[in-house]
Amino acid sequence: SREFFDRHAQFMRENGRLSPLYPGVVEGLRGLADYRLAIISSAYSDVIRDALTQSGYSNQELPIIGHEVHATKTEKARGLFAEWHIDASEAVYVGDMESDVEYCRALGLRCIACTYGYHPRKLLRATGAWKLVDSPSELFGTLRKGAAA
Repeated sequence: SREFFDRHAQFMRENGRLSPLYPGVVEGLRGLADYRLAIISSAYSDVIRDALTQSGYSNQELPIIGHEVHATKTEKARGLFAEWHIDASEAVYVGDMESDVEYCRALGLRCIACTYGYHPRKLLRATGAWKLVDSPSELFGTLRKGAAA
């Protein structure tokens, strides 16, 4: 619910940071330097950028559309696609929650669901995610191989 995400985002802001990034995320992001990437989140963008920077990833050009943009993830993605002049069918979303898959479905967007994140594999499988991955290395390997293209 919106109330949950509001409280969650405020908690993260007050505590100054997100949980540590999963091992392999920074290297995975660096390996996708030739891809067009953005982060759409219910967390505040400055908290996400701080977590990335503290983990050694400091790409200031990476768009982060966070909680301070008062819109659903679906609306945030639509705005980004319009700015980039692409169709949802040309993109893939990576998420770790049931709601991420639902947002993607509303856009006709493929969703790779990370089973090592917020929601467990069993729940994510039931959502009908386009693809399930069990580790950051599997996620970034999938993206590099072009399986999401």
